Amino acid sequence: MLMAKTKNPGIREAIETMKEFGLLERMRIRMFYKNLARMDRITEDEFVRNEGIAEGITQGTANSLIEVLAKFGEVPDGILQKVQSQKNLEILQDWFKKAIKAESLEEWVKSIKELTQEQTNK
Repeated sequence: MLMAKTKNPGIREAIETMKEFGLLERMRIRMFYKNLARMDRITEDEFVRNEGIAEGITQGTANSLIEVLAKFGEVPDGILQKVQSQKNLEILQDWFKKAIKAESLEEWVKSIKELTQEQTNK
C-alpha cells in the first residue's frame, strides 16, 4: 500500500528490503523448526534403537541362563517366569554367574536368594 503511494526510489528500495528481511526471517524460522524436528527424530530413533539393543541383550542373557539351568534337568515354570520377567541385566548376569558355579538347581536358587538379601542390605 505504501509502495503504491510513493515514487521515491530510495523508499521503494527500503520497502523491498524490509519485505525480503521479513521473508528471510520467516524462512530462517521455518528452517530452524524443520531442523529441530529432524534432530528430534534422530534422537528418538537413536533412543529406540538403544532400547531395542538393551532389551535384546537382556533377553539373550535370560535365555542363556535358562539353558545353563537346564543342565540340572527340566526348569520349573516358576523359575522360568522369574528369569524371563527379570529386566535388570546386572541381576541376570549375577544369576548367570551363580548358575555356572552351581552344582544343582537347588544350590542356584539358594545362592540367588542370598545374593538378593545381600543386595537388599546394601
